[in-house]
Amino acid sequence: STVQTITVEFVLPFKVSGQQSITRDVQGTLSVDQVWNSFWSDVMTCTMDSECYVIITAPPDSYALYYEAEGRTYEIYDRQQIFQTLDCVRRWGTRGFSPGRILVRERPKPTPRGQRFQEELDYLIGAKVEALCLAGDDELEFTRRRLAAVRAAELERRDPFAYALEPWVASQPPAAYLEERIAKNGGLLDITLHLASRQQSIQVSPKDSPREIALGFFSGVYGHNELLRHSEPEHAECFVFKVCGRDEYIQGPYPIVDFVWVRRCIKKNEKIHLAVAQLQDVAAEETEDDWPLLDNCDGATGTAEELSLWRSDAGQLCTLSLWDCNRFLRVNVRGIEFPPGVALCPQGGGGGGGGGDAEVYVQAGVYHGKVRLASVMTSKRPLQEEIVWGDWLEFGIRMKDLPLGACLNLSLYSVRSQSCCDRRWSGLLPSGSRSLEARLLHYVNMTLIDHRSLLRQGEFVLYMWPLQQGQRAPDPSALPSGANPEQERAAVVSVLLDTYDCPVALPRSQAGVFHMPERAKRFFAEGSVQDEFLKHLVNVDPLSPVEAPELALLWQMRDSLSRTAQSLPRLLRAVDWGSLECVRETHGFLQHWSMTDFDLSIAMELLDGNFVDGFVRRMAVERLAASGNDEILLFLLQLVQALKFEPYHDSPLARFLIQRALRSKRLGHFFFWFLRSEIAVCAQSRARFAVLLEAYLRGCGRATLHNFVQQVKLIDSLRIVGDKMQLQLGNLYNVPPNGAPIAPCPPLLRTRVHLHICACVCVPLYVHTCAYTCACIEKCKVLASKKKPLWLEFHRADSTSLDDSNVKLIFKNGDDLRQDMLILQTLNIMDSIWDSEGLDLCLLPYGCIATGYNTGVIEVVPNAHTVASIQVEKGGIPRNEGYLKTWLDEQMPLAGQREQNLQAVEKFMHSCAGYCMATYVLGIGDRHNENIMITKNGNLFHIDFGHILGNIKKFWGVSRERVPFVLTPDFLCILGAHKNKNLYFQRFVDTCCRAYLALRRHKNLLITLFNMMATTGMPEVTPRDIEHMREALVVRATEADAEAHIRSEIEHCIDKGWTVQVNWWMHLL
Repeated sequence: STVQTITVEFVLPFKVSGQQSITRDVQGTLSVDQVWNSFWSDVMTCTMDSECYVIITAPPDSYALYYEAEGRTYEIYDRQQIFQTLDCVRRWGTRGFSPGRILVRERPKPTPRGQRFQEELDYLIGAKVEALCLAGDDELEFTRRRLAAVRAAELERRDPFAYALEPWVASQPPAAYLEERIAKNGGLLDITLHLASRQQSIQVSPKDSPREIALGFFSGVYGHNELLRHSEPEHAECFVFKVCGRDEYIQGPYPIVDFVWVRRCIKKNEKIHLAVAQLQDVAAEETEDDWPLLDNCDGATGTAEELSLWRSDAGQLCTLSLWDCNRFLRVNVRGIEFPPGVALCPQGGGGGGGGGDAEVYVQAGVYHGKVRLASVMTSKRPLQEEIVWGDWLEFGIRMKDLPLGACLNLSLYSVRSQSCCDRRWSGLLPSGSRSLEARLLHYVNMTLIDHRSLLRQGEFVLYMWPLQQGQRAPDPSALPSGANPEQERAAVVSVLLDTYDCPVALPRSQAGVFHMPERAKRFFAEGSVQDEFLKHLVNVDPLSPVEAPELALLWQMRDSLSRTAQSLPRLLRAVDWGSLECVRETHGFLQHWSMTDFDLSIAMELLDGNFVDGFVRRMAVERLAASGNDEILLFLLQLVQALKFEPYHDSPLARFLIQRALRSKRLGHFFFWFLRSEIAVCAQSRARFAVLLEAYLRGCGRATLHNFVQQVKLIDSLRIVGDKMQLQLGNLYNVPPNGAPIAPCPPLLRTRVHLHICACVCVPLYVHTCAYTCACIEKCKVLASKKKPLWLEFHRADSTSLDDSNVKLIFKNGDDLRQDMLILQTLNIMDSIWDSEGLDLCLLPYGCIATGYNTGVIEVVPNAHTVASIQVEKGGIPRNEGYLKTWLDEQMPLAGQREQNLQAVEKFMHSCAGYCMATYVLGIGDRHNENIMITKNGNLFHIDFGHILGNIKKFWGVSRERVPFVLTPDFLCILGAHKNKNLYFQRFVDTCCRAYLALRRHKNLLITLFNMMATTGMPEVTPRDIEHMREALVVRATEADAEAHIRSEIEHCIDKGWTVQVNWWMHLL
């Protein structure tokens, strides 16, 4: 923007020469810091009241600048901001205010209460937020303060009633099989209402809302009111329906059939029990005092027209446009230094002193997402404590073409010279590799355009991340920008970028208007060979390689591709993100796409690491905003991972997730635990996630915060108990295979659990359940397993619960449960896919949540037994395949046994088909008789997903698994198909085919979800492993060929089913 002179009245907290305020003309090109220092110098030279002398001799940094607008107070926080681009200056100009008024106030000092609150937040987060901010650049603190405005706006909109009594409703219409079951009941739902010890059954229409049901109930529509004596319908406003035994409410303007709990009951053929609860006054949850809102700095850079060098008044410009910089980007890697005690080679094979014959070089690359825009490398130098280069390296990309989010990756590689024979360096190279193969040692990323949209200039000292022993080399594009906060133990690289006389800014688009050059639009004729090939390119899965000529064709025919939403991810892969013209044109045609009409899977693909363009990711977030909370929760695990792909801490996705978490306690619960576990595991993203989690916790409310504190204390106590048990019990395995306890009720467990569990506590695994009372200590035990997991039982605290059994959980200490979480979440997604296809495959994705580094909680499914325990019950190694069918028959009561037996077989058939297809597509291995379970009503399910995506467990180097999924003669016997393939078996095969083809139709979603998890560091979730899923889904085959493929796989499993039985028998020995 051009130079302005702004008249400003500074209102002081003291008098200067008898005046409370001083008016000055301010040159708009100065920074806020320059304006303040100049003004303060003037103040210090004036005559001041003696009584104020002590106050004003305080350093200028002890004061902050504020202004008032629309009844709110805003802080001018960013001292580097150009003064005339402040939002307050824009407001003054728009409204004709002259002079503008700035309030000078002493910065508020930390209070004991505020410090205690921050300590409480740090405990919940698992990291000290302020220390992380001090260790990094000012982007973290800036993000921390900017998110206060997001939080304040959400809290202002939040409805206390909806937040406290959140209705959990489904976004999609009921599945076809649910509607069929309702139709068989005369098109009505049977509901039992409870009040104290009384109950009454009513029938309602599935389209009735809770309020309509309440009005009908209290007005006597459903017959004589046995629960209450009220007869006037207005009494309905005083009550709310609550799911018996759960902290889940049925309220709001939704059809009763849209509530998730109601659909669950219909699906499981269970009765719907609701408690009639007296509605209490709901007050907003108390939140702590927050920071002042910040000045909106969106106008910091100006538009391309305002910053252009070709303006008539260009000599007055205070900021240059990056688009006017036509020179090539270059970097000077000055050198790398290893502080004392830092290993030169973190993987081993050298360190401490000199580097022997090993040589190192720095690979410098410019990345935009997973696209490498340019790359250069230094010459090789001997590996030693201090390495000096100092040469300028020029990239093959011009400055003007740098897109927002472009990242500079610096990676230090080592390589042995051909004459090297020193064993100390053998650890640098993988076994069997050639002598000159490079090995990554240290790495760091830095955005070239900062969070203010200003080009980085000058010298930077970056603390690098080491590649640890056993850690696979990360994809540079998957690394978040930011240096290693552990500066004392990090290698340091010094780099120099070109400097300019003034700030260089990436221009912002003016009101979202993009001027696209006129050109002839190209289309292929519908049905032509070219059109069919184009459709093929559009429909390839996200990991299918697309060659450069094919990408060129996609870009050339971009007008034709704009017909379908499915083509957007493919088209964006063809964009040259290192070309200003291509990027501007892409933003131009994206304005005409409406993301609300897109499938949610498209939005998830756009949030993957392939696309870091802010305009694209903002479109994806717009599609998420149109989704219900149930859909957001379904994909929350991946959405949290997608935060790692954001080039900046403050992003539309981060804001969206915080807003939704503050709006929904259920989403907030899992948002808290997903982020907390990542903070404990992922050092590179720790600072970002800590700031985002703090932003949520400051607004979730005092009661919710207290609940989180109790949960974290419980987990900490159980972890201590687990550590003690592993030390005390050692390697004791002399226990039955069904997992009998080896140390029932240890005194340490009793003491610790009683010490840290108050009267009631909510377990991290659940948010919808009411609080539990203290643990049933006499039934808690340590299980027979290498890591000594703890079996825990809790009493139910809710007086409306109709289930008097204990809640059973398993606490694991020493196992990474993130992989189990991923598989169980995927099973939930598969279940929703099959629901949309009218398939009920009776999956049982039990609860599982990672709570920190190698700790977590697992739900115990009631009334379920492992196949191994059934085999033991039947005498050990079974002599015939009918033992499972006999056991299942024995679980049925005598009354109505035949009907219930048929229902059990039906449930077994559907669940077996579902898990066969799920385990096949997910490549789940190590399927033995102790991790396959069956409930008393015939529902088969799998547990313990330690080996996935084709990673098969081997014994002495030989694979014990000869089939793609488990379909043994034991299972076929229940289906009555052991000897002959009857109609029941044919239904099973047809169900498998329908389930498999349904998953193939959503292959892009499944592949994308796993690809987004590849940055977690889980050893069996890598891009190479995900290839197994592509192969299992035969992504390039036609639907007919895919059906033939899965039928042949079923036949193969039947033929080789005896090999599974042999493995099971060996497992029992």
